[in-house]
Amino acid sequence: MASIKLTGDTSGVITVSAPASAGTNTITLPATTGTMALTSDITTEIPSQTGNSGKFLTTNGSATSWAAAGSGTPTLLTTLNTTSGTELTTATLNLTTYKTVYVKLVNIGQSTDTGSVLQWKNNGGTYQTLLPAPSDTAESGHGYVICRPAELIPNYKTWTSPWGARGRDWNIAVGGGPDYKYTTAMMIVPATTTMSFKWLGGQTFNLGQILIYGQT
Repeated sequence: MASIKLTGDTSGVITVSAPASAGTNTITLPATTGTMALTSDITTEIPSQTGNSGKFLTTNGSATSWAAAGSGTPTLLTTLNTTSGTELTTATLNLTTYKTVYVKLVNIGQSTDTGSVLQWKNNGGTYQTLLPAPSDTAESGHGYVICRPAELIPNYKTWTSPWGARGRDWNIAVGGGPDYKYTTAMMIVPATTTMSFKWLGGQTFNLGQILIYGQT
């Protein structure tokens, strides 16, 4: 095995060795001054790829690691049945890992018609209007709110026809772009752990669901 030895000015020796059957190969050095990385250095910087298919490389500022890529499909975090009660609160939520949170209202209804609006709040917040008042008890409401907790962006509420005949299909009843922007007083943030809903006039819920989704 042929080799070249480079002796340090004060101590040590670096040996560059070629295998016995070296073939015909060329090592090209860059025309610049710098430090060459050894194989051991590269494997230290890039963790093992074994068992990490579909993941992406991330860093905490001092070390690299593999992390799962965010899913394109929202995850259902909780379902709140709005079929009874006058004030409803979700189960405990953990929104710290989600970039976007969707609050979807499906066929929300009330027992009496006094022109009362539907309101909502986060834990520690104050109630704000979520849907306008229905015309009568034969109607149900659809709508959704788009929240960006990690970016601290005020929530957007959107629908095309919030109230109509009960039992309407969601895709027919709702569509279009944002038409209302909440103030920062009603923001869903990573620290939000619950959301509450009620009618301004204290009416009883008697129809529908509220579904809350998170998307990474």
